[in-house]
Amino acid sequence: MMTVIDKIAKIPSSDMRNILTVLGFFLTILIYFFERRYKYKTDRTKSKKDWFLNIVLSPQLEQLNEFYDQVLNNLEESINRLVDNQIEGASDTLMLINKRIEIAKFKKFRKDYFNNFSASIRSFDGDLANKFDEIINEVDDIYSRELEKNKLIKNRMHNVIPLIYKNKSEAYRVLFSVIDDKMYKKLMKKDK
Repeated sequence: MMTVIDKIAKIPSSDMRNILTVLGFFLTILIYFFERRYKYKTDRTKSKKDWFLNIVLSPQLEQLNEFYDQVLNNLEESINRLVDNQIEGASDTLMLINKRIEIAKFKKFRKDYFNNFSASIRSFDGDLANKFDEIINEVDDIYSRELEKNKLIKNRMHNVIPLIYKNKSEAYRVLFSVIDDKMYKKLMKKDK
C-alpha cells in the first residue's frame, strides 16, 4: 500500500516543479485578491469618514459653537424677561403662559438650527444622527427645567452653564467618535 508521500516521491522532478509553480501562481493570485478586497474596504471606509469630516462636520462646527453660545444668551434673556414680568406682578397664569411661549420660541430656534445638520448626519449614519438628536433634545430639557422653576432670579446662570457645556462636549464626543485619533488631531491642527 502506497502512502501519499510515496506517490509524491514517484512524480518526476520536472512535473513537481510545474505543480509547485502552478500552486505558487494560484497562491499569489489568491493573496492578491484578498489584499485588493481589504484595501478596497479600508479605502472606502476612510473615504466615507473623510467625506463626513470635510463635507458634513467641518462646515457645521462654527454653527454648533454659535448654537450653544446662543442657547446661553437666549436662556438668560428669557429668564430676565420672565423676572421682569414677575416683578411687574403678572399673575401665575400669565407667568405660565409666558414660560410656555419662551420654551416654544427656543424649540423653534433649535429646530431651525439643526434641521439640515441632522439630516446630513443621518445620510452618513442613522444611529449617529439619533444619538446627536438625543443630545440636542437634552438642551430642550435643560432650557425648560430652568424656565419652569418657581423662583426665577436675574443673572443666575452659574447653575445652568456647566450643564450646557457638558451637553456641548457630549455632542462633540458623539460627532467625533466616528473618526479615529489621527484624523481628529489633524482636524484640531487645521483649526488652530
